[in-house]
Amino acid sequence: MMAYTTHCDRNYVTRVLALEKSLRVNQDFTTLYVIAHDDHTKAQIESLELKFTRVISLVEVEERFPELVSAKNNRSRLEYIFCLTPFVISYTHLITASDLVIYLDADLYFFKSPNLALEGFREDSNVAIIEHGFQAKFDHLKIYGNFNVGWLAFRIVKNGNPILNWWKSACIDSTSTLVSERVYADQKYLDEFPILFQGTHINRNRGTNIAPWNIENFLGKNQSETFLDANLVFFHFSGLRMYRRFVVLGLSGYSFRASKDIKRKLYRVYVDSLIDAGSKLNLNPQVDSRKYTFKELVKIIYYRDFILS
Repeated sequence: MMAYTTHCDRNYVTRVLALEKSLRVNQDFTTLYVIAHDDHTKAQIESLELKFTRVISLVEVEERFPELVSAKNNRSRLEYIFCLTPFVISYTHLITASDLVIYLDADLYFFKSPNLALEGFREDSNVAIIEHGFQAKFDHLKIYGNFNVGWLAFRIVKNGNPILNWWKSACIDSTSTLVSERVYADQKYLDEFPILFQGTHINRNRGTNIAPWNIENFLGKNQSETFLDANLVFFHFSGLRMYRRFVVLGLSGYSFRASKDIKRKLYRVYVDSLIDAGSKLNLNPQVDSRKYTFKELVKIIYYRDFILS
């Protein structure tokens, strides 16, 4: 049996709903388990009575793994959120007995069948991880890790998963956002998976985890609608922010100017899903709390890194 899992607070509730919609639109009705960080978020998602989604309070996870409570008290809120991911995966396995648990960041959105991301993941592999795939000019960002936590697949048997157990222990030790040789949040630990564990599969399936930091590698010189339709499996909408009708896409930080096709076929589809989710929850107009510096605003304007919703 397979299960999807993610976690979020109220700031990402519309993203989770957009993610859920993208699974169902692509005919994937695998149950999505959402670990809600607060009661308000849990109640919001439950109010929609989504047939293939189950919402669980973070308190339940913390009760099952009391080491999380200690971690909560020795780091910042953001660092604690990073600490949760392996435990969310582990808890989903415990309550479902699923032998395959796939973690999805809340800001992913599928444009094709999610099963395409699992191609090549053999039965004798314990985990599948996915590279950032940084464009060459962003190689300096590898200090944050070669792999991205946005999509992960763990095979978990009755005795657990040694890689997941190791990751849980490492995250309890530290999820510092101060970059070091070994640690950056929950993410840099993934670099050690292929070194320490033979059962690590690196997912290099085309069109998976396309994101602002690698979109130019994916597109090359071709930004056409046809190319996107033929190849894109899922996109990682990291950095997107909504300010009522003004939506910042998050591409200007990577010096990328999106074509009209990209804005229409990727970003408008996603933004419309966020707006639809916000409407169902009476959250529109949605206003993000992120503030930009003057330099960032200049880049947003220069790269036309926005759309009007």
